[in-house]
Amino acid sequence: MWKGVVRTWDVSALTLRMMGRMVIGEASIKNLSGPLTIADYAGKSASMGLTQYLLFPGGT
Repeated sequence: MWKGVVRTWDVSALTLRMMGRMVIGEASIKNLSGPLTIADYAGKSASMGLTQYLLFPGGT
C-alpha cells in the first residue's frame, strides 16, 4: 500500500511540474497526453470494480 501512495505522489508531482512548464512555455501541450491517458485507464479500471482498480498501478 505504501508503494501505491508513493507512486501516486510521484506521478501527481510530475504532472503538476509539467503543467507549470506548459504554462510558462517550457514544455509542449503534447506532454499532457501521458497523464491524461493514465487517468482515463484508472477510471476505466475503477468502473470494473475495486480489485481491478487496486491492481491497475501494478500493471503499468
